[in-house]
Amino acid sequence: MVANKTTAFRSIVRVASGNFLEMYDFMVFGYYAAAIGQAFFPSENAYLSLMLCQRAETAGGGIMTMDMRTTQQMSITCRTNSHQR
Repeated sequence: MVANKTTAFRSIVRVASGNFLEMYDFMVFGYYAAAIGQAFFPSENAYLSLMLCQRAETAGGGIMTMDMRTTQQMSITCRTNSHQR
């Protein structure tokens, strides 16, 4: 349970700012997806370029998720080890 109102407010601000940044990233990518596709995956077929760009973005999101989980697990391990000393 949350200790006090200040802690609750800070938690809400952190979650809201993280969601805002995620949506901002999604909107910017959506706006520039066609240009990114043509720049990094040139093809005569515009749809193919766009789909390859989307595939790269999806792979990056998966890697970011794995990185966050690994970092979280390392943090938990470090906290557990520091309390055992």
